[in-house]
Amino acid sequence: MVTTHGQLFAELAPGKFIRLAKIAPAGSLEARRMAGDVVMFYWRYTFQNASTRETIGVWDPRAKPKDLKPTARGYSVAAAQEAAREMAVLHYANLDAGGYAAAVAARKAEHQRAKQEKQNLSSFTLQALLTDYADWLQANGKVSARKVRTQFKLHVFDPWPELAALPANEVSEEQIADILRKMIEVGKVTTAWGLRKMLRAAFQMAREAKTNPAVPIKFKGYALKFNPVNDVKVAGGGGADMNPLSGAEMRAYWRSIKHLDTKAGAVLRLHMLTGGQRLEQLRELKTADVHAGHIVLWDGKGKVGTAPRQHLVPLIPEAKRALELCNPVGEYALSVKAGEPLGDNTIRIWAKKLPGNRDFQPKRVRSGVETLLASLGVSKEIRGRLQSHGISGVQDRHYNAYEYMKEKEDALVLLFQYLEDED
Repeated sequence: MVTTHGQLFAELAPGKFIRLAKIAPAGSLEARRMAGDVVMFYWRYTFQNASTRETIGVWDPRAKPKDLKPTARGYSVAAAQEAAREMAVLHYANLDAGGYAAAVAARKAEHQRAKQEKQNLSSFTLQALLTDYADWLQANGKVSARKVRTQFKLHVFDPWPELAALPANEVSEEQIADILRKMIEVGKVTTAWGLRKMLRAAFQMAREAKTNPAVPIKFKGYALKFNPVNDVKVAGGGGADMNPLSGAEMRAYWRSIKHLDTKAGAVLRLHMLTGGQRLEQLRELKTADVHAGHIVLWDGKGKVGTAPRQHLVPLIPEAKRALELCNPVGEYALSVKAGEPLGDNTIRIWAKKLPGNRDFQPKRVRSGVETLLASLGVSKEIRGRLQSHGISGVQDRHYNAYEYMKEKEDALVLLFQYLEDED
């Protein structure tokens, strides 16, 4: 008559062990009768002349005999054998490192490390990354800092709170695409293009943190292995303005602001007569950077680790008068609220509200100035120097300290004369 395992365990005295099977590649499966009808399985093995039992789990008398996986209640004998075999294999594979006990300890340590890393990353969220990037821009004098911070809040933090709370290194290309898609669907293609550029720069800073010493060490904590924005495309945005004001439109715009006796009129005239400088730089003009014959703007474009570049702009007499009407006495020369620069869109709004406005957008003024100066024979280099673009190459960036002030002033005089000429 065959004795079943149930009968075998029932006959086993409490506290006693019984050997059930040999386990390859090492050890054996044992069972022990505990209090009542509870039976516990163990894997027993010998290592370095010491015998050790490792607990497997309790016996489930209702489990199917051939089940190799434990039930919610415990193990069949076959499942206990399989568990013992897996323990033996792990032990055998780690003999040189200390056997089963060392392998289990290493697993626990790795699990704890992964758990700690996950806890650490919980503070390195998408929102934290974008905020740190905006803070870095501000700390490094980048004029785009305020705009970047506003765009992140409007188009990421507020509409996507759950995504903003996700660890930055778990954000996918699809999620980035969804952010931009939502903007494009309501017609904000250009804004979406700009936001993509900002997001890519923020992720790239964290991506480069391990190898670029110019990136603050806090960005290493984001543990970014790739930039999820790289493969997300937005067509139809960015690039140079392809609709500059024509010569006739430039004169019409000048007539609309020439005698405008308001702070708005003075600022718009200053913008025109300094060559259509970038609004982000002009609105940040500090009173300390206003001089008798020129102003100093700070060009914050450039790679990580590069300081803002000083950009000197001559003041022709008419520009100087416009600046005087702005009454630059606080920290910011063009401020309408003490201690603060003009708002991101203030100058654009002022231009939009001009009487009889014919799409006199400041970006069209900037490109219109360059187009007009080109038609008046001003060289590409001088136009670039005046509007602070097109300056590249080692010689220009590091060795050529000449500011071209006379050439820039001559170009501004030509511009003013053209605007004043009725024909």
